[in-house]
Amino acid sequence: MKGTSETQLDRSLASYLLYVEHTHSLFTILLFDPTPNVRMAVSNVLMGMLDGSKQYLSVAVARDAKSTSFTSLSEKVATIARDLHNGLRCALEMETNPTITVQLFKCFTLLIQNSSYDRLAKGYVPKIYTKLIQYIDHSDHRIAVGALATLYALLDNKSAAEEIRSTITLTDPSNQLDGHLQLESMGLNADLFKFIQDKIKQRSQAGSETLEPIMFALESWNILSACTRTQPLWLPHLWKIAASSFPDILDDEDVTLRCSAIRFIDSYANALNEKPSSEMDHQATLDWWTTVIEQYIQKTTQDSDYQVRALACDCMSVISQETFEAMNPRRQRLCISLLVPLAEDEHADVRAAACHALGVLVVFPSLREDPMFTSDVALAMLEQMEDKSLFVKVRASWTLANLCDALVLEQQSNSDFDINDILSLELWCKVTAAAAGAANDNDKLKSNGVRALGSVTRIAPLKYLDSLPGRRCIEPIMGAMIKNIESGTLKARWNACHAAGNILRNANFPIGSNRWTVPFYEALLKSLRQCKNFKVRIHACAALGSSTQRSQYGTEAMYFKILNSVKECLKDIDQDLPDISFMEMRYKEQLKEQLEETVAKLELIS
Repeated sequence: MKGTSETQLDRSLASYLLYVEHTHSLFTILLFDPTPNVRMAVSNVLMGMLDGSKQYLSVAVARDAKSTSFTSLSEKVATIARDLHNGLRCALEMETNPTITVQLFKCFTLLIQNSSYDRLAKGYVPKIYTKLIQYIDHSDHRIAVGALATLYALLDNKSAAEEIRSTITLTDPSNQLDGHLQLESMGLNADLFKFIQDKIKQRSQAGSETLEPIMFALESWNILSACTRTQPLWLPHLWKIAASSFPDILDDEDVTLRCSAIRFIDSYANALNEKPSSEMDHQATLDWWTTVIEQYIQKTTQDSDYQVRALACDCMSVISQETFEAMNPRRQRLCISLLVPLAEDEHADVRAAACHALGVLVVFPSLREDPMFTSDVALAMLEQMEDKSLFVKVRASWTLANLCDALVLEQQSNSDFDINDILSLELWCKVTAAAAGAANDNDKLKSNGVRALGSVTRIAPLKYLDSLPGRRCIEPIMGAMIKNIESGTLKARWNACHAAGNILRNANFPIGSNRWTVPFYEALLKSLRQCKNFKVRIHACAALGSSTQRSQYGTEAMYFKILNSVKECLKDIDQDLPDISFMEMRYKEQLKEQLEETVAKLELIS
């Protein structure tokens, strides 16, 4: 599009359509039909066309070439995208009916959400921003809120982020006066972020004589959250804007506003984690988390509304390991004391969110070595895995699997590790029973169930496996493993194969002489030889080479069957390629290396 003159690109579409002979189109009707109902009908048609159009508009690519003998599909779609943008901007300028104007904003929102601006010609984003910013202080609140909602879509579009940065210039927050953020935008007098700051402050100030409409504040919080996702360099400015409303906003009687404020904290925390470490001031991040946990999250975990409590849990699940480990023990204990009770909350969404947050924290070194914490989490998850809500059960099974993985890590890093300090024999048996139950339950639970089985069995000492309760647990463990290795979703199968390798790494595990030894190895061989998914085959192959003793393979016939099968797979690795999908081909070399490694291990113990 660069080859087209700026004059031609910028001329008024309305004037062009009015004075040049042409066939009627949706935009000629939208711009010139005198009947509001007709124009409203056109805007509804446009919304229907634009909704879900991303797969089509993403094809658009604007070319620099002035002319060619062939116009590609991508260029044709780029021309359509150009006309849609220009047509909607002209329609907004000409429309006098407030209801239709609001509908046009909705059309523009859909167009922005489905457009890839990094593939289109430069200039769309600043023109859209310039047009929308004119409406944010409109006397009709519906129009003003509609403009803010469309601005949110623009600021949340990552493909527009670069042009947004060049369109909006934020000054150093340390140089601001009266706590206001200064903004320069294409020479406009309007200051979007000062406007946003004023709206959320007015809403949060108790006793204000004139409360702003809730939708103003909601869209303002949405815009701030969008900017945290697309403009990481703006984070200090964004927090300065939001901080002026905390903690008063958390006392607002409207639950949607309280939720929006907490979602901003969640988005901001995610953005902090995604910033490169070289750019991050670790102490500043730690100070920020200290303030947020002690002053805001602690309060929201006790909120009367379940949505706010669930969002508070989501916020705590975003704490990075580096930040958490840098906290002093008192603040670490505060996080745990806030989360553990919420795992038993009266509402399922809160229980699920708390389980997820605990699953994130349980792998942190300072917590996985804490016997009291790990035991509390294990007991809490066992209870929640009996929950009536599948959503809660999935989150609880994921956390239980993470806990078992964390104990494997602790065993590897701590020479003084004693499982009895964390999981008594009784508790270990309960964990295996719950994990085996999950592995035989809903497909969403199976991968977590087998993962937990693999890790918790790997760390089991001989005295557990040799005890009467322990021996009773082994057969359900192996039954669940064999079932998931042989069949089920691919995710469950490769997790089961990986878990099988974990079990075989425990030299105390009684495999080789029991009746399920042959079915277990046959299931792994079946996955290695017949499954078309390379990831499943890789993990099955790794599991077959995990045993450290020849006796673990049972009979000599089984040992040689495994060895010969692995060698045969290595020899024939190129023969099955026509039946393998293109996406699987990237794992071919990884499978070949694993086959070679397994052959070497098997021959070493022959």
